[in-house]
Amino acid sequence: MRRLLPVGLLLLGLAPAAAHAAPFPVGTGQNGGIAVDDGGTTYVGWQINTYEPGDAVQFCVLPPRTRQCAAPVTIPFPGKGYNRSRVSVLLPAPNTVDVLVPRTDVANDAYTFLARSTDGGRTFAPPVQIAAEPFAAGVQGPGGRVVLVDGPTTLNAGLFSPSGADAGAVGSELGPFLEGVFNDAASAGEEVLAAGSDAGRAHAFRLPAGGNPNDPAAWQQIDPARGRQPQLAGVPSGFAAMLEPIPNFAQLFTQRLEGAAWSPPIGIAPAVSNVDFRLLGNGKGRLAALITYSGYRLDYATSTDGGVLWSSLVTVARYSEYPTALEAAMGADGRGAAVVDFSLDDKSVRVTRFSARSARVARRRFGGARVQVRSVCDGDELSLVVEAARGNRRVGPGTVLRRASFGRVRGTRPLFRGRYRARYDLRRRNVRIPVRVTPRRGKARTLRLRVRRCGAAP
Repeated sequence: MRRLLPVGLLLLGLAPAAAHAAPFPVGTGQNGGIAVDDGGTTYVGWQINTYEPGDAVQFCVLPPRTRQCAAPVTIPFPGKGYNRSRVSVLLPAPNTVDVLVPRTDVANDAYTFLARSTDGGRTFAPPVQIAAEPFAAGVQGPGGRVVLVDGPTTLNAGLFSPSGADAGAVGSELGPFLEGVFNDAASAGEEVLAAGSDAGRAHAFRLPAGGNPNDPAAWQQIDPARGRQPQLAGVPSGFAAMLEPIPNFAQLFTQRLEGAAWSPPIGIAPAVSNVDFRLLGNGKGRLAALITYSGYRLDYATSTDGGVLWSSLVTVARYSEYPTALEAAMGADGRGAAVVDFSLDDKSVRVTRFSARSARVARRRFGGARVQVRSVCDGDELSLVVEAARGNRRVGPGTVLRRASFGRVRGTRPLFRGRYRARYDLRRRNVRIPVRVTPRRGKARTLRLRVRRCGAAP
């Protein structure tokens, strides 16, 4: 869960209708949480009337391809909300929805509460206290339990029963002072991973299967590469992390946790001018990265091999003003949704749907190697990049190819063409650019990549 200190601040899947790509409001409030089931239904919860009468959580069910709530519900919680009160929405079982939120001024203290629906989000049972601390975020954990994580002075994480059986537990305090300013957690199989950072260094802690979540010694420290604002995702093969590099003129990068060590970092998107980002995983091993940039846009890329090779980076939404509190979720087929709120003017909570089909990539296998061409936007500048991998490792394209030749088609003007990277000026919204790749052994092939002009949302 990326969060600031509590001050006032691959052609897989089905594409939704083009009109649904634009952000649409579902209500007014702040700090939304979101979940997407495998049928494409979206579940959103957010705070309303914070610090005012009627302080509660608003909940909304969005059937596939719709923009209006089918079952709006107001969920009252004990005490009061506050600006760090991120709403978390979880789907622990079919037709079951959990809504979690920390609350203050409950018996002169603060705790974490959970409200459960067993009818798909139409009605909710009275909230129950599940932790003795006000954890800012939660994700689904092993054995039906909930992983809770928080900061900001230190990283705190734990594993809690949704029934309230662990209501007196506080989890474990992990990591050095102030390295819980940015924090997140994920689960994979029977294991849990929590990570936190300050402005310059991240630490990660794994809780093995059967480990005591309330004993800090049970959490194994396995730190990723130097970076900050860690975002975690669990997939069947384990864990992945996405971080912002230090300094930030390099690329946002991902790593996979392999046993007791992290894989080499893999750059996926420009870090400069990014405002926020999220890493998602699903049960079929797909990863997705969503990034908000200073130009009021939301960009997206996806990976089907654990984060070794990524798709093109495309814009899936344009906002009218500065979006805050980005959260996102993804179903089994790669379709997903993101939620933000506008804290300055209209206070609206807005949802955007995205699909793996929008993030195109052109690939070819040469022997045991995979070669691909993808597009990356850095501001309004479009680049085509040739990349290669063997097994679960990225390799230099020159180890597989003799050369790559970037073509020119109507509606494009090449600005730069190097050995494995080219930069283009696009005069059309969509074009298909050919790239001729010549392997060290075998016949040359042409990969044709359909690209979209930078910043052009579908």
